[in-house]
Amino acid sequence: MSRIDALIAELCPEGVEFKRLGDIARIKNGKDHKTLDDGDIPVYGSGGIMRYVDTYAYDKPSVLIPRKGSLGNLFYVDVPFWNVDTIFYTEIDKSRALPKFLYYFLTTIGLGEMNQAGGVPSQTQSVLNELKIPIPPLKIQREIVKVLDTFTKLETELEAELEARRRQYQYYRDALLTFDETSCASEASASKQASKQASKQASKQASKQASKQASKQASKQASKQAKYGGRRWVTLQPSFVARHHGLFNRSSRMPRTACRGSRSVTLPQAASTSPIPQSA
Repeated sequence: MSRIDALIAELCPEGVEFKRLGDIARIKNGKDHKTLDDGDIPVYGSGGIMRYVDTYAYDKPSVLIPRKGSLGNLFYVDVPFWNVDTIFYTEIDKSRALPKFLYYFLTTIGLGEMNQAGGVPSQTQSVLNELKIPIPPLKIQREIVKVLDTFTKLETELEAELEARRRQYQYYRDALLTFDETSCASEASASKQASKQASKQASKQASKQASKQASKQASKQASKQAKYGGRRWVTLQPSFVARHHGLFNRSSRMPRTACRGSRSVTLPQAASTSPIPQSA
């Protein structure tokens, strides 16, 4: 803004001149579009683009000003267009005012509140022609348009981003908060069935493992029984070994060192020999 202030101070030392809108632009009425064929030229009404046709009413940059309806809904158009009778178009003297500078200024003066009728909001050429428009040098107008275009672009990008975020939020909200009761019941039933199946499988596996362990133990016992020919085992306490040292030397021919120490000694006894007295 400091550059624009400097330009105004330099080029308009006595202030900016104001002109009537009627002095810098001609306000023109629109026409009916119903007889036109379809094409690629936009047809504007007070609410915006209505359709596309094959003929234009004006092919130079213009500011469209509503005559009925949404009076504050102005449009800047820089392509060939057609306009209906609910909106005016302007033929602007570009040697005095840039069309886009005029558009930006007209958006600031509250045309939407300048209703000239009691029913449907309406505007008249006579009122519009008397509007006072500041006319700084074209160099200053270009700088103002450049700054406002930059902010308009940023605003458009922000609006697009906000709209995208809004749609994203709605999508995830609906996805996260939508539940299918039948589906939930089916999932619960499937979960219960899976749990039951897993429990049955675990029980079967445990039973199989226990049976296998018992069979293995029985086989081991039978093997042991066969190896020692039905002989039984007697566990001798160390006190008994000490008292009957000589007996052991005669019957089992064990070395003396076998009777030493504090551990119990287990020896096989043949069924045909006299039983060895067991300690109490």
